[in-house]
Amino acid sequence: MQSKDFDPYVYLGTNVLKNKLGIKNSTVLALREEQLTSIRMLQLTQKELPRSITFKQLCLVHRHIFSDIYDWAGKIRTGSISKGRTQFCRPAYIQTEGVKICAAINQAKCFTELAPEEFIKRFAHSFNEMNVLHPFRDGNGRATRAFFNQIAAKANYQINYIKIGRDEWIDACIQGYWLTTNALEELFAKALVRLVPAPGLTLNQELNFGD
Repeated sequence: MQSKDFDPYVYLGTNVLKNKLGIKNSTVLALREEQLTSIRMLQLTQKELPRSITFKQLCLVHRHIFSDIYDWAGKIRTGSISKGRTQFCRPAYIQTEGVKICAAINQAKCFTELAPEEFIKRFAHSFNEMNVLHPFRDGNGRATRAFFNQIAAKANYQINYIKIGRDEWIDACIQGYWLTTNALEELFAKALVRLVPAPGLTLNQELNFGD
C-alpha cells in the first residue's frame, strides 16, 4: 500500500523530480533546468501572441518551457501540492477553474480598454487566481508569468520582473493566496512598462524566481 505522501513525480527516496536528463542531484538539476528554460523562454519572445487567451495556451507555454526536461511538461498535475501553509487547487478542479479564469480574461478583452490603474487591478486579480490554481507539478511561476506577459502585451504592456525583488514577490503571492491582491498590485504597478511599438517581444525581462 502506497503512503499518502508518495509522490510519483520524484525519484524514490529523494525530492528530485524525475527528468529526461536522468539527473538525480537536486543542485545539478536546478542549474541545468535554469539553462534550458532560459533558452526556451527567450524563444517565446519571438512567437506571435495567441489570438485568444485559453487555458490550453497556458499548458502549451509550460510545455514549451519545460519539454526538454520533463515528460509531464504542459500536463495538469495529478497530485496535490502545497508550499508552507499554502495548499493549491485540487487536481480535479484545475481544468474547470483554469478555463473559467481565461474565459473571464477574454470577456474583459484582455483588459485592453482599461486605464493603467484599472488594468493593474484586473491583471493582478486574474494572475492571483491562476497562481492559486498552480496547475502543474512544478514550474508554475515561470509559466504563469510568461503567459500573463502575453496577456499584458495584448494591451501593449510588459511586466518587467527585474524591478521586483524575489522576497517581495513571494510575500505578495502568499498574501494573494489569502485573497488580498494589494501587494501584487503594487508590484505590478512599479514593474509595468508600456510597449512601443512591438508588443510581440514580451518576455525578455522574465526573472527566474525559482518556481
